[in-house]
Amino acid sequence: FVWGGACTGNGACSVTMDAAKTVTVTFTLNTYALGVTIAGNGSGTVSSTPAGIACPGDCSETYDHGQVITLTAAPAAGSTFVWSGACTGNGACSVTMDAIKNVTATFTLNTYVLTAATAGAGTITSVPAGISCGTDCTETYNHGQMVTLTATPTGSSIFTGWTGDCSGVATCTVTMTAARSVTATFTPTFALTVTISTAGSGAGTVTSAPTGINCGADCTEAYASGTSVVLTATPGTFSVFAGWSGSGCSGIGTCTVSMTAARAVSATFHAPNMMFVSSSLHTGSLGGLAGADNTCLTLATAAGLVGTGPGKNATWRAWLSSSAANSSAATRMGTAAGWIRVDGLPVFATVADIAQDEIVYPPRLTQTGVDVGSDQRVWTATAASGQYSGSQCTGGAAAPIPWVGTNGTGTVGFASGSSSIFTTFGSTYNCALQARLYCMGVDRTSPIAITPQSGRRAFTSTGFYTPDSTGLSKADSLCKGEAMAAGLGANFIALLSTSAVPAIERFDTSPTSRPWIRVGDNVRITATAAALGGSTLDVLTTAPNVNAAGNRRFGDIPMWTGSLKPGVAGQLGVTCSDWTAGNGKGQGGRAGDTGVTQSWFGHSADTGLTCDASGRRVICLEQ
Repeated sequence: FVWGGACTGNGACSVTMDAAKTVTVTFTLNTYALGVTIAGNGSGTVSSTPAGIACPGDCSETYDHGQVITLTAAPAAGSTFVWSGACTGNGACSVTMDAIKNVTATFTLNTYVLTAATAGAGTITSVPAGISCGTDCTETYNHGQMVTLTATPTGSSIFTGWTGDCSGVATCTVTMTAARSVTATFTPTFALTVTISTAGSGAGTVTSAPTGINCGADCTEAYASGTSVVLTATPGTFSVFAGWSGSGCSGIGTCTVSMTAARAVSATFHAPNMMFVSSSLHTGSLGGLAGADNTCLTLATAAGLVGTGPGKNATWRAWLSSSAANSSAATRMGTAAGWIRVDGLPVFATVADIAQDEIVYPPRLTQTGVDVGSDQRVWTATAASGQYSGSQCTGGAAAPIPWVGTNGTGTVGFASGSSSIFTTFGSTYNCALQARLYCMGVDRTSPIAITPQSGRRAFTSTGFYTPDSTGLSKADSLCKGEAMAAGLGANFIALLSTSAVPAIERFDTSPTSRPWIRVGDNVRITATAAALGGSTLDVLTTAPNVNAAGNRRFGDIPMWTGSLKPGVAGQLGVTCSDWTAGNGKGQGGRAGDTGVTQSWFGHSADTGLTCDASGRRVICLEQ
């Protein structure tokens, strides 16, 4: 209070009454300051009712005496609070303003426990520090703290993943908004070792799935126990994969290894022998067998084919026989096996294959890779068996030594033959005329590799077709029946021309159509479908000389065709009256040839085949 009038101040008021006096007294309510302080490592706000306090920001306010102020604390997520000073506890705070008052709201961050565990041989460490498990596997962290865990394998183990509040195999980062738990799994490993066998003469690489092995360069890798590793062998140029050994792997497919222990696998690559048709032409005066061999060596040397390793041979011999003892071509090849052309395509695996007409691709390339084409005779004096054929060139009565003169006749083969005509064409050849040589490396015993291709299938019928009134339908039925019996389906018809329709027009040869492949080894017989009906017969890459089962080769045996080329029509006189009559004449070919002019489809010797009951085979193509 304070006096007015006859008194002043706020002490006692004494008035001397010597006149009329007036005294006033003014009473005023007291006011007091209310202060709020925020403390602790957490966060939050404090507000008041009535308004005034909004802390942080406005943390002090003056209130009248007796006024009741209610303070409310709002902790942030992850924090708790407690009052101190004029209030206690953690409920609402009511303050009666009868003096200066101070209140403290302490906000404290929540803490949570992070628990780590290991399964297997390894450790876990954390950033920030705290976890070092194996030994210290639990730690308390503040709310919102990010903790990064790193798993480190020990010994031969590998880290294979997190479980719990993390997954995968990278570092594990957890945000501590609650208690967390993680486990790091460490799996024992075993070494897989791959070797490229030194017993092989070829070259190649081995790769793995999952990755790790890339041998030649990287041949050892550790894999987690129980991992299934698939190994794939890829031969290098002029090499073939000959097979696996070790850890239960064998054969030439992929090798699957279960890593339940240390494993060792070996891959063998072989280099087949090289083979070519001489670019040079020679009479029967070759200087004997030794002279022929020397010609081959000279040509191979000039072409860079002499030496060791894939694509080369140290020793070269001509595929040539004579009447002298132990001088058959087969004997002269020694133990050698497996021959490829200079472009890497396989020719045959063993000498014995020749007698079975097992020629994959005809050996029609020279030492420099030039295709000699059709009608190219090669001196052999060798029958399909690989033995001396009985016909050789000599120097005559005065010098009866084989292959030193132009006397007599010698057996020749055709370089474009995909059957035994490769070595013996049947008729002999005047020794004064010129022919080529087959030159063959003989250093190695190796398998050959046939690369399957995609396309429509082709085969030669095992059964014989005899024309009658049913016409082409009978030939088509023969093809369908043999195809179905072999599990190929029924979509096959005969490659036969009539006087009105060329054989090839019975099939789709548009640019998008698939070419034909030989049943069994799936080797393409032409590069494109349209090539089969082209203007030249020198188009086949190999002959369709297999049956529907793919395991029987046909050599120099007449087939019905009906015209000289698949792309031209025949005539009534050479189609057995359009395949409706069992008398008259028909045109034929030889399925074992590939490019000999008028041979594989329109053989000159088969122009007047009799349309009698004996019948002929037919070539069957998938439509």
